[in-house]
Order: sequence, then structure tokens, then C-alpha cells
Amino acid sequence: MSDNNKYLMNTVDLSSIRNKMELKVIQVMKQIIGSFPEHDQCDLCIEDAYALSLNYLPAKYAQYGSIVLKSEYPKPEEIVDAVSRAIQEVAKHPRHQIESEANE
Repeated sequence: MSDNNKYLMNTVDLSSIRNKMELKVIQVMKQIIGSFPEHDQCDLCIEDAYALSLNYLPAKYAQYGSIVLKSEYPKPEEIVDAVSRAIQEVAKHPRHQIESEANE
């Protein structure tokens, strides 16, 4: 299936439905990642920390222009805690080391 069709269900394009936590995690990562010198900030480690942060938080999906029912979002400090935990976990176990060792 081509990239253009990945998010099609019949003729409905579902690609604009996003997890609202994505932008919140990115904002927090930008603010605090410099506080973790043990995190090397390579592309793969940033992606891993981002994905792991999102896994630590409840997903809150919404689509542009629709009615969004009120739901409880994590408190800002809970988002900071999740992102901090993810950054530290990735710094302890960077995947790029595992991949480079496998290629040796």
C-alpha cells in the first residue's frame, strides 16, 4: 500500500486525526532535553525518547474541525515527568549502540 493510501478507509482520509499529546510532548522535550547531558540528542535517540514519552501518556485523539468532548488531560508536571523518564531511559539504553554492535 502506498504512503498516500495508508490512512484511507474507503474514501475517507484519516491522516488528520492526531494524538493531542504529540505536540505537548514535543514542547516539553524542547524545554527540558538540554537538562540531560547524558542524552546524546542524535536523531534516533530523540525519536526513541519521543515515542517512549507518548507511550507513558494516555492517548487523546482528535480531528480538526470536529466536536471534542472534554476529557482529562495529564497535568503539565505529569507530561514533564513522562518526558524526563523517557529521556533518561533512552540515555541509559541507546538503540544506536545496539545497532552498531550488530553491524560489527
